[in-house]
Amino acid sequence: MQANGITLTGRDRIFRNVDGLTGQQITDALRTACGHPAYSREVWIVAGNMLDRAYVENAIRTGQIDNRLWQFLIHWEGLRTACARAGARLSLYCH
Repeated sequence: MQANGITLTGRDRIFRNVDGLTGQQITDALRTACGHPAYSREVWIVAGNMLDRAYVENAIRTGQIDNRLWQFLIHWEGLRTACARAGARLSLYCH
């Protein structure tokens, strides 16, 4: 896999590493966070312009849910349930 012409190894990408942590320090912090019950766990799905929130909300409110939207909603509920079982909150960011 490549990003900006650089071959990525290990982690795909580290964003905003303002503290200049090494890969091992990040791994250690992640391991601590994942194992500590006091840490908030979140899974973010960034859909951007691939999903129009207003369209989805309107279709649900008016009961005009087509098969494709039903499939998405069923898949979303499965993801949300899996995250909840792992103690994480699922968030979707879209247009």
